[in-house]
Amino acid sequence: MKDKILVVDDMEMSREILRGIFEDDYEVILAENGREAVEYINLNRGKLAAILLDIVMPEMDGFGVLDYMHEQELMMSVPVILITSDTSSESRKRGYDLGVSDIVSKPFEVPIVRRRVSNLVDLYHHKNNLEAMVEKQTEEIKEKNRELTEMNYHIIDTLGTIVEFRSMESGNHIQGTVLYSDSVNLCHEVLSGVRRGRGHG
Repeated sequence: MKDKILVVDDMEMSREILRGIFEDDYEVILAENGREAVEYINLNRGKLAAILLDIVMPEMDGFGVLDYMHEQELMMSVPVILITSDTSSESRKRGYDLGVSDIVSKPFEVPIVRRRVSNLVDLYHHKNNLEAMVEKQTEEIKEKNRELTEMNYHIIDTLGTIVEFRSMESGNHIQGTVLYSDSVNLCHEVLSGVRRGRGHG
């Protein structure tokens, strides 16, 4: 199954050019303004490999889409490439400040656009896979720690029971020894009394 990329541009010619560039390798979704783009982004959360985003559009411009993606914490999971004829340093700086991965100027140079998008898609695939692997291993480590903690509690409880039992045994032994000594002493006293009685008789 092909990866999905979202192309957002209010100019139909630009959308069709970009579809022609990428349709052999990707499933291309087209949006003609920022509001449509937000709808598609919500419908395809976690399924978009890249977003190619124009800046100047009606209803909601590209920066409005970027602001929305920031609010939803989506900028780290999918690469966003600005496609624009506005090459001013102010627009570029604002785009990079908002977290875009790359900026492509119109008119498009087909091989360069294809390669830059492909590189970013591969990079984010690796990054997302690595993050998923780290998250899985972290959960496994947490689970092992929970198991070890529970095992330690059981060991400590068992040791405490053993120590308590042995203490009771020792206590009972000491008590028995004292009682035995008292009995012996009593016998001695009785025998002594009997002997003394015989001597007087």
